[in-house]
Amino acid sequence: MENLIGGYSSVVKLINDDIMASSEKFKKIIINAEMMRAGTSTRKYLNIAKAADKRLIQNRITSLDPNNWWEIFVQERYPDEKCLEAFKCSRESYLYLIKILRPFISPKPGATPIHNSLNLLKGVSVEKQVALMLHKLAYCTEYCVMSTMFGVHKSTTHKMFYKAITGLNKYILHKEIKIPNSAEAVEISRHFEERTRIPQILGVLDYTHIPCVPCPTMLKEFTNSAKYASFVLQTIVDSNLWGPPLARLDTALSLSQRREEKSSGEVFVLYGLFFYQERRNIEGIDVPYKIAGATIYPILPWLISGYPAPTTASEVVFNTQMEEILSYSEQAIARLRGRFIFLSQTMDVSFRYAPAIIAACCAIHNICERNGDIFYAQWLEESIELTKKFRQPDKTLDLRIIPKQEDRDHREAIKNHLKTGSLLLESIDFEEYGAQEKISFSDDEMK
Repeated sequence: MENLIGGYSSVVKLINDDIMASSEKFKKIIINAEMMRAGTSTRKYLNIAKAADKRLIQNRITSLDPNNWWEIFVQERYPDEKCLEAFKCSRESYLYLIKILRPFISPKPGATPIHNSLNLLKGVSVEKQVALMLHKLAYCTEYCVMSTMFGVHKSTTHKMFYKAITGLNKYILHKEIKIPNSAEAVEISRHFEERTRIPQILGVLDYTHIPCVPCPTMLKEFTNSAKYASFVLQTIVDSNLWGPPLARLDTALSLSQRREEKSSGEVFVLYGLFFYQERRNIEGIDVPYKIAGATIYPILPWLISGYPAPTTASEVVFNTQMEEILSYSEQAIARLRGRFIFLSQTMDVSFRYAPAIIAACCAIHNICERNGDIFYAQWLEESIELTKKFRQPDKTLDLRIIPKQEDRDHREAIKNHLKTGSLLLESIDFEEYGAQEKISFSDDEMK
C-alpha cells in the first residue's frame, strides 16, 4: 500500500510539473506574439524603465535616514528645511496640500466583524499620503525605500501614491489650473507690458516632451521625431512663471496621433478659451488679448508670434521683445522638471496614468510658485543632467495655417507701438543683427 501511494504521489508531481512548464511556455508564446503585433520589440523601453529604477540616485537622499524618518519628521512638526529637503516644497505648501486634500483622501475607518470600536482600522493618515506623493514626485524613489522611510508596506506605498494623485486631479486640479477672470486678465496683461512693452499679452504658449513607457501596441504613435516615446506637455505661463490663473495643461496626446507632427490647426485647441470682450485701441486698431508663441506658431485670433524672417528694424525689435516673453515659459518648464525629477527621466508608470501624474505635478508646481517656495539651483542642474539623453525634438514651422488679414493687422499694430520706443531701438545692434540675418535697414527704420 505504501509503495502504491508513493507511486501515485510521483505521478501527481510529474503532472503538476508538466502543467507548470506548459503554462510558462504558453506565456512566452503570448508575449512574443504581442511584441510581433506591435511591429517592434518593446523590451527596449521596458529595459529603459528598469534602468531608470537602478539609476535612481540614492545620493539625492543620503541625508535622509530611511530608518524612522517619518516619526522624527512628525515629532519635529514638519520643519521647513526638511520639507524642502524631502519634498522640494515649503512647509506652507505641504500643509496647504494636506488641508485641501483632507476631505477627499482621508481614510475611512472600518470596524472588524466583531464591531469592536477598539479594533477600528485607522488607515494611512492624510499627512503621510501627501508626503508619500511629494517625495515620489520629487525624487522618483523606489517604493521599497519609501516603505522603510514612512513605515508602511511597499504595496501600500504604491496604493497611497496613486490615491493622492487621483484625489488631486479629481478635486483640486481645476482650482489650480484655470482660465483667468476679467480682472485677473487685466492684471496679467499689465505685468507683461511693464516688463516687455508688448500690450495685450495674457501668457506664453510652449510645450515639452516627457519620456514615458509606451503602449506596446501603439509604439509608433508614442514615438517622437527624436526617436523616443513621450507625452507632450503643453502649457501657458504667466509673467510670474506659474500657471494660475492662466495655465492650461494639455496632456498632449490623443493616443492615435502625434500632435506636433500632425502639425495642423487642431494642435491649438485653446481657441475661444481666452477671449474677453475688452479690446484695446493700439495704433488705431482694436486689439484683443493674445497668447504669445514661438515663431514656428501661426498667427491666430488668440495667438501672436514673431516674424519668421524679419526684414525691417521694427520687426527685429518686435522679435527681440517676443524672445524675452518666451523666456518665461522656458524658465517655468525648467523649474517644473527641476522640482519633479519624475518628469526628467522615463516615467515608469502605465501610459494610461501618466497624464494624471503630469497634471498633478503642474498643479503642485503652481502652488509652490504662488507661495514663493525656495528653488535651489542644484535641482535644476540635476534635471538638466538627466534630460541630456532625451533631446527635445526640433520645432518646425507650420505653413498650412494661413493667417487672416485681421490677425496680421493686430501684430502690425503692436509692432508699430513698439517702434515708438526710441530707447528700445537704440538698445539693439542692428548692424550685427542684419549681418547675421542678411537684413538691410533703411534710414527711416534706423531713425
